Amino acid sequence: MDKQKDFVKLRLKLAREKIKSSEILLENRSYRDAISRAYYAVYYAAKAFLLYHGQDPYTHKGVSVLFHKFCATHNKPDKSFAKMLSIMQEARLNADYKEKVSIAREDAQEAIVMAKSFLKEIQSLIK
Repeated sequence: MDKQKDFVKLRLKLAREKIKSSEILLENRSYRDAISRAYYAVYYAAKAFLLYHGQDPYTHKGVSVLFHKFCATHNKPDKSFAKMLSIMQEARLNADYKEKVSIAREDAQEAIVMAKSFLKEIQSLIK
């Protein structure tokens, strides 16, 4: 059980680090990478939440499916956070793999705001 708590804490720490990285990337006009790091903040926060509840998926799809299922059945976090995970996942895929997609500063800023909101909600639910 202590090992599980340690991993939950580690994943929350990684989420905070990814947000800091995304802010640095934003300042340096690396908008695509800022979005990618913001997504990973959400990803690690979702993984921490799921592990806290005894589930430990190891793929991005697994995290998404289980997080959506948890939100739908428990209503905490609110379903809007499941949607946020999907939005961030799509934004990361666009930023990392779609060369022709235009990424603006505002897109990166919005991703960081979402990541911070997501992490704040998850931290409030993990005590």
